[in-house]
Amino acid sequence: MTNLTKIALSIATIAALTGCGDTSINYGDSTVTISGDSTITDPTDPTDPTEPTAPSDQETVIGYITEDTTWTADKAWIMNGRITVTDGATLTIEPGTYIAGKDTNSYLLIDKGAKIMAEGTSDAPITFTSVDGLSGIDTTVGKWGGVTLIGNANMSGTQLSYEVDPNFIAGEGVADDSSGVLKHVKILNSATEVEVDRETNGLSMVGVGSGTVVEDITVDYSGDDGVEIWGGTVNLENVSISNCTDDHLDVDSMYVGTIENLVINASNGYAAIEMSGTDTVLTVDGFTITVDGFAEDSSAEGGIFFKKAGVGGKFYNGTIIYNSTFAGAIYSQQDNELANIDFENVGIYAVAGNVFVNQTDATDSADEIEAIFAGGTGNDDTCVIPASTMLTGQYSGCNVLTRDQSWVINSFAYTAADASIRIQDGTTIGGNDATSYMLIDKDSKIFAVGTKYAPITFTDKDQSSGTVGLWGGLTLIGNANMSGTQLSYEVDPSFIAGEGVADDSSGVLKHVKVLNSATEVEPDRETNGLSMVGVGSGTVVEDITVDYSGDDGVEIWGGTVNLENVSISNCTDDHLDVDSMYVGTIENLTIDATMGYAAIEMSGTGTVLTLDGFTINVDGFAENTSAEGGIFFKKAGVGGKFYNGTINYNTAFAGAIYSQQIPELTEIDFGNVTINTTGAVGDYDFVDQTDDATDGAAEIKAIFDANVTNVVNYN
Repeated sequence: MTNLTKIALSIATIAALTGCGDTSINYGDSTVTISGDSTITDPTDPTDPTEPTAPSDQETVIGYITEDTTWTADKAWIMNGRITVTDGATLTIEPGTYIAGKDTNSYLLIDKGAKIMAEGTSDAPITFTSVDGLSGIDTTVGKWGGVTLIGNANMSGTQLSYEVDPNFIAGEGVADDSSGVLKHVKILNSATEVEVDRETNGLSMVGVGSGTVVEDITVDYSGDDGVEIWGGTVNLENVSISNCTDDHLDVDSMYVGTIENLVINASNGYAAIEMSGTDTVLTVDGFTITVDGFAEDSSAEGGIFFKKAGVGGKFYNGTIIYNSTFAGAIYSQQDNELANIDFENVGIYAVAGNVFVNQTDATDSADEIEAIFAGGTGNDDTCVIPASTMLTGQYSGCNVLTRDQSWVINSFAYTAADASIRIQDGTTIGGNDATSYMLIDKDSKIFAVGTKYAPITFTDKDQSSGTVGLWGGLTLIGNANMSGTQLSYEVDPSFIAGEGVADDSSGVLKHVKVLNSATEVEPDRETNGLSMVGVGSGTVVEDITVDYSGDDGVEIWGGTVNLENVSISNCTDDHLDVDSMYVGTIENLTIDATMGYAAIEMSGTGTVLTLDGFTINVDGFAENTSAEGGIFFKKAGVGGKFYNGTINYNTAFAGAIYSQQIPELTEIDFGNVTINTTGAVGDYDFVDQTDDATDGAAEIKAIFDANVTNVVNYN
């Protein structure tokens, strides 16, 4: 918990106890207002100040783990010295477990041939920290060593040893080698100097292979690098790194791999990203890099540092916010491998013109990298922060919305062709009133890359709690209309989707919340929480929350966009509505419908929705006599495929599966689906809307029953 967080919590507590009104505190150059009993957190702090502290029961571990071992969540595990998991052994760590390093000599090492299975969850992450951090208040660096993985994917052809202890040597040639799973893991307060040029890091990986799962990782307050990777082929996804005293991400020794969705907040240290080692090629897809200063400015190494000759880096769909007057947003030391350098859809905002900078002289590659950047698609190194925080009208060029401002959408804000809206993690954008919404038109893009602990939030200007329809919502229009007929946006038909580009990209929405939105413009013309019209599969839409929508939560007309990790609740119409020949997949969907009409509505001939992993809870509707069920096959010709999910249908209207007309039966499938429904057989399980056998419920039930993995339970 940062000092700002503790101050905010204290002020909020005082406000609640004394009944005082708004209170303001300063953070850097910005002022944050706390209203009533609300609280705020430092948006650069990736930790969750409300998370529970570790269990009081503790167990100390030492030495070597030579057989399969489990660390359970009912106690805190204290590492005394280096803990080594040896070849053939697997260390399993339960979700919600806390592990602490006793001192600077204590760290965890997974040797080649061994595995770590640390699979936390979003609600129960696995936390590595210091002993002091077990109480949840340690924001200092370098209290213990960190986590190290050594694999068999050294592809360099030369010996690759761990710099802290050269006795540990990576194996060679197994590109898809697996060292196990790190998922929903926090590494805090770590990294120490063993001796000069030999340091542990938050997360170190040496020759680790692509069979290793490294996802949803937070590294904060590292006394050296946050994440360092020597060689190997491991890929990472959803990584947040902050407050490191050296580099935040460091890759070396012929590492070749991809990181998807990377957020770096560098307020000290040397480089946000450092790349060295001949034939090292880092690919980053979806990122926000923010540099607000360095601990030793004279030694600053920039936002993205091409350090050595022969190094390459490819950067796609991201933003660099560079607020330092030292080094540069893109910084080069030697003659880099230009054939392995690429940029696409990258925007750079930099103060003092520090964009492409040579570290020493003209023999470095900054000029050549700048030429590659200029020749790429969708790149802009002249991004601006809008002069007014009141967002209205058309936006062209590259626009960056930062978390230190209070942004308000006033009436209608929309993009011109080739424009981009880039939003820093932790930023909040408020709609001024019911007429206010944001639209990203075709041929333009939005890049909103948040994190779990610093999401990007669209809400009303007052950030109300649990009120629908206070502003319009967010709309994306793409070029992936595949219907062969004109597809226009119902709220404003002058906005028309482009056609035929199935993999079109409208940008990135990652860890985004849309709250208190959606209004009726006129009858049958409503904004929604998140609207997508002809949006293509190249668009990333992941970790989305839509709550308290005055119409649909998410509505998709046509297109091919896929979504992942979506939560929709408290909508007054449908929670998810797909139409107009939409064909796409949603993985991991949760719907909590306590009002509205349908949890899911599907219409439009040729529309085929696929769900894989879902929970639909229906506990009532606002207008029960007009209820449209859990999954509503609304129109003839519609299809839907549903796998690995549960429908809990606790209302005495419509049905868990509800049908109005004969759907396209060849495009309907169920697998491993459980329906828990009120009433007896035939009451609220598979129901025709008009009690007419032509509606299709019986045919859908037959498809459901034909697969023995599907089950209906009656309450």
